Formats: sequence, C-alpha cells, structure tokens
Amino acid sequence: KNPTVITINNKTVAKSMQNNFDTSWNQETIVVKGWKALKQQMWQFLDELEGKSYEVVVADWRKGKVPERIFDFFKEYHRYRVKKNANVRLLFQDGVQERVKKNKESYKIKAKYKFLPYNNDSPVSTFVSEEKALLMIQEEEPTLIIINNKEIAKSFKVNFEALWRQGV
Repeated sequence: KNPTVITINNKTVAKSMQNNFDTSWNQETIVVKGWKALKQQMWQFLDELEGKSYEVVVADWRKGKVPERIFDFFKEYHRYRVKKNANVRLLFQDGVQERVKKNKESYKIKAKYKFLPYNNDSPVSTFVSEEKALLMIQEEEPTLIIINNKEIAKSFKVNFEALWRQGV
C-alpha cells in the first residue's frame, strides 16, 4: 500500500547492480525445477513456436521412473500444440509402443513419430526448436534445462536427424 523508494547515489553499487541485471538478462542457460515451473516454460516454448516446427527425443517410459502425471500433462500439452499450429516430430524409445498407441489422440494432428530400434534408458527428453533446446529430466519433481543458443539448438537438430533416420 505504501511503496518505499530507496536511492543509492554510488557509481560502484549502480554498476554492480547493472552488471547483475545484464548477466540475468543475457543468460543463455536457465534451470527450473518443479511442476509449476516446468509447465510455465513448456507453455512459453509452444507460444514461441506458433506456426513452426520442433523435434523431440522422448525419455524412456518403461521402468516406472516417469510419474503418471506427466502423461496427463502431455495430453493437455499436445492439445495446446495443435491450437498453436506447431508441428512436431517425436522419436520414442523402443518398448513404449503400447503407451503411444494408448495416447494416439495426442499424435494424430500435426505430428509424426517413429520409434528408435533400441532403448537408451534415459530419463531425459530433448525438445529442439530453431532457437533453443530444452532438456526435461522426468522425475517426481521434474527439472528443465533451457538453452537459449541457436548454435547449440542446431547441433541438437543434427543429432535428431541422425536418430530420425534410424527410427522405424
């Protein structure tokens, strides 16, 4: 109700505060934890991709490592993806075909998918656009690593294309 303003008339402190701001503003890598932060960042990712395409190498779902709520989240996520007119290519690990079939409604529109001929037993899903790469560590409380770097995103895309050619 009663705002307080503090003025510091010191060039050293001002420069330090400006440097801290610039570091945060220009940060290429961001790490967020928890469901709320994950959802917020994933929605933002789709907002940035409106009318564009992206690729995903999906984590291993087999050994109960992935909480059931992630599947509910991605049903909602794919509905929003379609609304945003974003195309996706998904590479699933071998051994999750039944789960994909169970959720095929999520992949019917603006999506292509393949299965890798092997399973890498990884809890990490990789989302790649032209602008950035997201690494989602699927745990009970997920972690999302956001890399805002076009060159790194490009290298992830090259890797995705090599894997896509192996997919069935």
